[in-house]
Amino acid sequence: MSRTTFTYTPLRSDGRTIRCLSILQSSNFSSTIRINLKEIDLDKDPLPHALSYVWGDPTDTVPIEVTADDSLDSGEFHLLHVTRNCEQALQELRYLSEPRSLWVDAICINQRDLPERGQQVAMMAEIYGKVPGIFAWLGSGSPSPAADVNMDSELRMAIGFLIDVAAQFPGDDFQSFRKAVIWKWSGRWATVIAGMKRIFTHPWWERLWVYQEIVLCREARILLGHGFSIPWGTLVSASEVLIRVAKSPMLWAERPGYLDVESEGDFNLWKSLQSVDFLLPAHRAADRTVVHRGLNFEVPPGLLNQEELVEIEGLLCRGELEALQTRMKVTQSLKCFDPRDRVFALLGSVTAMSKMGIVPDYTKTYHEVYWDFAKVMASFTLEFLCSAGIDLVGTSNNPSWVPDWHLLHLDKTLPKAFSGIYNALGFPDKVSAGLPDIQLQDDGRALCVKGYLIDAVDQILGKPFDSGSEGRQEVFKAFPVDYSDTKQERTKFREERIRNLVRTCTANVDRTGHSLSEETVTTWIKGGFLMIDAYSDKEDEQEDEDEDEDYGDDEDCGSPSSEQLLYDDDDDFGFGGFVEGMTGFKHASKAASEGRKFLQTREGRMALGPGGAVVGDVICVVLHCSMPLVLRQDPGREGVYQLVGACYVHGVMYGEAGRELSDPVDILVG
Repeated sequence: MSRTTFTYTPLRSDGRTIRCLSILQSSNFSSTIRINLKEIDLDKDPLPHALSYVWGDPTDTVPIEVTADDSLDSGEFHLLHVTRNCEQALQELRYLSEPRSLWVDAICINQRDLPERGQQVAMMAEIYGKVPGIFAWLGSGSPSPAADVNMDSELRMAIGFLIDVAAQFPGDDFQSFRKAVIWKWSGRWATVIAGMKRIFTHPWWERLWVYQEIVLCREARILLGHGFSIPWGTLVSASEVLIRVAKSPMLWAERPGYLDVESEGDFNLWKSLQSVDFLLPAHRAADRTVVHRGLNFEVPPGLLNQEELVEIEGLLCRGELEALQTRMKVTQSLKCFDPRDRVFALLGSVTAMSKMGIVPDYTKTYHEVYWDFAKVMASFTLEFLCSAGIDLVGTSNNPSWVPDWHLLHLDKTLPKAFSGIYNALGFPDKVSAGLPDIQLQDDGRALCVKGYLIDAVDQILGKPFDSGSEGRQEVFKAFPVDYSDTKQERTKFREERIRNLVRTCTANVDRTGHSLSEETVTTWIKGGFLMIDAYSDKEDEQEDEDEDEDYGDDEDCGSPSSEQLLYDDDDDFGFGGFVEGMTGFKHASKAASEGRKFLQTREGRMALGPGGAVVGDVICVVLHCSMPLVLRQDPGREGVYQLVGACYVHGVMYGEAGRELSDPVDILVG
């Protein structure tokens, strides 16, 4: 008998209801999936486990049989096409002798009903917070049950070994940990890597929705193949061992090639771990407590007036939005099929989204969603401007101040722009007190903010570390020359210049995301990666011949490098320090300078600006935005600027310029 296509019955409009499904039992693993779909009350009924999986190719579908709640006894089944990966997950979770209840977004939500889809997505945070747990399906793993037995053994051996190492060498006991890595792992790396490769190369780790699912759920379990299952916490413990090895510069020279940051083989565990490093600890109880912290608070009657209560609630909303921006930055490499989900998939972590007017609406284009979201954020915080600019709007017709979160080139935004380590104005009352004083003009296309025009772009110096020592030399020569009478004074000036260059090229952020310490800067310079010849041609002219005696007459000596000039007397700089100096600066500067230009301002400052910056662009600082911004006069509108992008300006990032500023002016950005 032929089956008709399944038609969804609209959800009740008089309450908060969702659908859940029951997989009907079968003793035949390969038999067609049959499910019963029913409507339940989110507030009253218990919820089943949820399934987290990669939808897969939308054109590669298979039919399953579906019946509604009231037609189960009559046997009226209809056809619903699901992706092959969804079918495999349902087969794996199906019981032999009884039904099994699940919540599966692709089936339980009518994806073609856009209003329903938006309404259900708005409740996803509650759903994941209330389900007993989630099953993360990573695929069948192997083509046959026999191969799955070998895979299961391989995975258990790999994870068991990593757990054992983690238990024996916790914390910062580096020497013991190093011995375990080098000696105890000898001969076992192939097994460990093969096992972890099966887990971490799966596309599930690249899903944007995974972030919300893992953070909000009570319990998570990874499923792979026919029968392999591992609790999330166990996987975290095992993976953190590999992350410790991958992040340790002291082990880089001795670790296996699988963890080589620069390797280009078919599998690089370090690159895989980078993509999941932020996700692995997300399910911990402490993190969930922060995510679930709401805006409900009680104030004794009469203590605050209504205006003060509104301001407090606004500040709490701002804090949540700034946290949301950070998550959007952290998850920018994750994938979603619908660009609107760049916003909607993370709204579950914002407990006050309805109070801010943020509601998932799939009837709008993603450009409209981004513009609306930016307008909401502008009422609470202007930190999002760090992710906006004409370099980052793509083909959108949106204003330059509206970020296009869909684009992968968001890598061009400076690292840790939302981490709170910068404060360009310096004064808390100018940066974080109250809410932004903004106005929307020109039908919402122009954003009027308060700020200061402090500098302008004078020279474009390119990327100082792309063209070898000659390129670095050119950048180094572009900055002021010291004409002090004594060599000691000139040496001190050069040292400070090199340090400023290091801080600028890395946006003053190390590989762990923290502000650079003096010790780290010293280590990087001593490591020899910079190798900037401190004696440029300009300064050589100022050197007296009688001051060259310390360097001898050997033709191969040449001029002293920065490390020779500054650190000749240091004999304690071991191999680990050399490795850290060579690699630490390289990776930090690469992360900061991706898609950016090295600039010199009219005030003689070093700057790391957006890739689209040109000579004459204006540099400003804006209230409620922690970083300087590069602006350009809009050629078609007098008095209106285009936002080019955020900029690291050495000597401005921590309030140095703010001490001399008076009242802010209106800046109109279109």
